[in-house]
Amino acid sequence: MSTVAMEEVKDLYNKSKDAGAVYALRWELSKGLIRALEPVGDEYVLNDLGWEIHKFKPNEGYVGKAFVRMESIILEDVNNATDFIRTEFNCRSIDIRSIVWMPTEKKDALIEIGFSKALNQLPDVIAKKCAKGASVASTDADFAGVRLLSYEPLLMWTTGATIALRFEDNGTEIKAVGAWGKTDLLQALEWEKQAVKSNDEQSFVAQAIKRKKLLYIEDLEDETDESSRDYRRKEAMRKFGIHSIITVPQADEKGNYCLELGFDRVLSEIPDACRVGVHDDPEVKAEILEKLKKDPRTAEKMKKVLDEVKKIHDKNGYFPDPDCYKVQDVDQQTGDNWVPRNPWMNRLTGIHPFNTEAPVSLLHKHGMITPNTIHYVRDHRTVPRLQWQTHRITFDGNFTFPEGRKKTITMGELVKNFEPVTFACTLNCAGNRRKEQNMIQKGIGFNWGMCAASTAVWTGVPLSKVLEYMGIHSPENGGNFVNFFGPPDELPKGDGTYGASHSTEMCLNPTRHFMLAFMMNGELLHPDHGYPVRLLCPGYIGGRMIKWLSKITVTAEEGDNWYHINDNRVFPKHITSRDVADEEKIWQDPSYCIHDRNINSGFFAPTHCQKVKIVADKTFAVKGYAYAGGGRPVNRVEITLNGGRNWRPATLARLQEKADASAHTYGERFGWVLWTVEVPIDKLANCGELCVRAWDDSQNSQPERPSWNLMGMMNNNWYRVKAHKIDGAVWFEHPTRVEPNLGHCWDLKNNSEVEIHTKANGELESPGWMERMKAEVVEVYKPIEKGEEKLDEKEGWEVDVQRWIKKK
Repeated sequence: MSTVAMEEVKDLYNKSKDAGAVYALRWELSKGLIRALEPVGDEYVLNDLGWEIHKFKPNEGYVGKAFVRMESIILEDVNNATDFIRTEFNCRSIDIRSIVWMPTEKKDALIEIGFSKALNQLPDVIAKKCAKGASVASTDADFAGVRLLSYEPLLMWTTGATIALRFEDNGTEIKAVGAWGKTDLLQALEWEKQAVKSNDEQSFVAQAIKRKKLLYIEDLEDETDESSRDYRRKEAMRKFGIHSIITVPQADEKGNYCLELGFDRVLSEIPDACRVGVHDDPEVKAEILEKLKKDPRTAEKMKKVLDEVKKIHDKNGYFPDPDCYKVQDVDQQTGDNWVPRNPWMNRLTGIHPFNTEAPVSLLHKHGMITPNTIHYVRDHRTVPRLQWQTHRITFDGNFTFPEGRKKTITMGELVKNFEPVTFACTLNCAGNRRKEQNMIQKGIGFNWGMCAASTAVWTGVPLSKVLEYMGIHSPENGGNFVNFFGPPDELPKGDGTYGASHSTEMCLNPTRHFMLAFMMNGELLHPDHGYPVRLLCPGYIGGRMIKWLSKITVTAEEGDNWYHINDNRVFPKHITSRDVADEEKIWQDPSYCIHDRNINSGFFAPTHCQKVKIVADKTFAVKGYAYAGGGRPVNRVEITLNGGRNWRPATLARLQEKADASAHTYGERFGWVLWTVEVPIDKLANCGELCVRAWDDSQNSQPERPSWNLMGMMNNNWYRVKAHKIDGAVWFEHPTRVEPNLGHCWDLKNNSEVEIHTKANGELESPGWMERMKAEVVEVYKPIEKGEEKLDEKEGWEVDVQRWIKKK
């Protein structure tokens, strides 16, 4: 941002603070997306704002629409806006009521200012800058219908196309309504006269719109290409040196249209920017799967895969999610308005991006195998719209690339050239249970409950086979690290690409079963889980398994992707900010890097605020999950009702990971266990607290106390549930809960087997005991700076023992 621009933002903010302004930031167009630049304002609000995460396409959301119009938009009250994407503003800790967007003096950017109260009138300094016709978003009837015609030149600039034509379908006729680019070619085409019938089966643009598919002619000079032969504008295009044609289907509020791009060169690959708005929907994915089942080169493989999936599902009692087929209303105003999702998933960062976990009881209900739309999701922004037919994995770096092998692999080649493997595996986010740490002190990262862990049946090809096929160098020749990358321009930091770097030794290790996965629970991947292909590293945290995998490189040194270095780390307790971490120069210290997950466990039952009647001689089944990392099996789970003086062993139900039990090799286990302990109800009513811990086969166990760290990761202390005795019953209190509101409490509407304890007004009795007792939690567990070390000659067992022996 220029100094002049920054001063304009600061000036508006400072002059608006008396009216309740708490932050201001500037939005600019960069690489085809509208992005926020360095903001000013209240430090605590900015930390929670997620301004670095949010990026918009032109015409997407309030920001995108204001940018296209280049006129001011006023959102009078966030709480009353049903179509406001960034809902973290009006939930939990961020209290923003009014927002104003206004163009800058040069009309090339927007300034956004957020206010802590609903404005009755605009501050004078803002009123003067707002156009007379500024839209009031909450009453602007045509706001959702803004028509965007500036996307075409933007796409031309991004892809390097020579011309762009826009065709619109009115239901009867498809007609060219806009043209950009080389003037003499457009005149020769007489583009204004270009029109076909909507049902024209031979028309390139008609089929693009009708089938909603990206169509591609690699070279108009290639007479063997059927698409090239039938293309009606070929002669004029060839005369002016156009070789490749891409037709990109789009849609807006007024209907379907497509953009036809012409290139003065032969494109060996489709530019990523062309894939925006194009995707394979469930119907297309079903067609792809059917073709794989019928293709002689893949039919036998797919039959084996689906047979194995069915056997694993049957052994583990799998049943699908009945609520998985609908695109949710809350997603209609986001770039994810094509992704089907379960309506009960708890969205942890507002509506968008989609970071979510299942309600505890819903995850429990599905048991060993989690359906695709109940499985937790960690997304950073809009889900990439990718296609099976056009997606490529690109390889670069220290490979030999044997003669005749390209540096890319298509999805078809991935299935045809390698033997797929199928097994069940548990994934978890390193931030699982992070809200417990955020109750101690807010760190870097949003709140996760205990359901950022799920288990599915995965199918893919062994990574080792793919690397060997491409000719990976030996370590002596620079083949030390394999680096994985998602789609370009996905994120705000570094080069905008999410990546991870793994040692070649681990990638080739046959005991770890790293794979390039393309199926989940017998279906092609769900978009939220990386369609069409992702990296799967059994035993690792989810953050090291790159979704929407687009590139693999091999290097002598560990990769330096920003997210590989600056994310997924567990620092010492005294590192309380990024600045302190920078000062101590520990970001690149491998001692703090997370790869394998640690051992962890949690309670499914009793669920939060569950009430159980006290009946003499009757037991209650206490249940939950436990998992370990690195392929180590969980060998023991136990609960305590008296702070650890006694432990009750649980009965373990193990995940059947493969179709054939004899195929379990190397003693590795990558799935969770589900555990049960029958406890007399009267014991639960009088215990005050019940805790769980798990052990792996090396006798590693969970620590008693949390160890706060800046990123809130790998939180695996004993999971503690409080028990409260009331008249004739006992109710239970989990440490935290992550439902956005009471109406989203799954148990109240869907779990007739469970009685939920509520207040007289119908609200839950507790927000979670760590939130209810936040002051005490902070006092006991808060991080202390290095220079504030306090010593106590009585510290040690003598202090700790007071938990066991009450002072008289």
